[in-house]
Amino acid sequence: MKRLCYAIVAGGSVSAGQVQKLQKKAENLIWIAADSGAEVLWQNGVVPHILIGDLDSLSAETLQAVKSRGQTEIFRFSPEKDMSDTYLALQAVRLLHTGGSRALFSAWQAIHLPAENAGFEQIPAEDAGRQNCGLKKPKVVLLGAVGSRLDHSLSNLWILFDFIADMKLTVWTDKGRIRAYSGSKRLSFKSKEKYPFFSILPLSEKLEGLSLKGFRYPLKNQTIPQNQASWLLSNQLTKKRAKLKIRKGKFLVIRSRD
Repeated sequence: MKRLCYAIVAGGSVSAGQVQKLQKKAENLIWIAADSGAEVLWQNGVVPHILIGDLDSLSAETLQAVKSRGQTEIFRFSPEKDMSDTYLALQAVRLLHTGGSRALFSAWQAIHLPAENAGFEQIPAEDAGRQNCGLKKPKVVLLGAVGSRLDHSLSNLWILFDFIADMKLTVWTDKGRIRAYSGSKRLSFKSKEKYPFFSILPLSEKLEGLSLKGFRYPLKNQTIPQNQASWLLSNQLTKKRAKLKIRKGKFLVIRSRD
């Protein structure tokens, strides 16, 4: 959790414990609410630094309460938009951290409702991200990405791949953690008693050159088609550190408990 930069709260399942854990373990955390994610934050005594979305899922009472504090930069988009609120929240992190094109900043500034009490630096000028947290890639935790709507849940996991080149993203759920990876990788994982199960879900047609070492079910330079994803479910680490090596493919790593 060291130097964690951003926490995005979406409209899926979020427990009070998740919010409280982040509050305790991460200082100077920038809270970004994607629409109804503001409800969860407000109920847990957190005023978001940034509120993003068409705000159609946020109660009028909570929106007014957040506005009245004068601490939240609000970006209110039209309901008739191509991107989800979660996607826009991730885009905001990219803009804050690395900057962006003049056209993109102009589009954001056009729907910006500035905070009355400027407690947080606004979206920076184009091509000059400022909230870099001293890291080349900001660390981002995404809460509420997974919930009762399967379409939203799957979409939130798919869009991670549009951002993993720019940030270190981890999706938190009540029962686990999810990370997205793409391309040739050499990864090391610590054994965690809290999340004993280790699953790999291929999101490309196949995973090529996949090797697993330090696992209950090891692999060596295997090609796993996407339609055989069940082969990669519910593995377990047998050492304090296990290694994953892959030559090509897009996949999710899900660490979970029952």
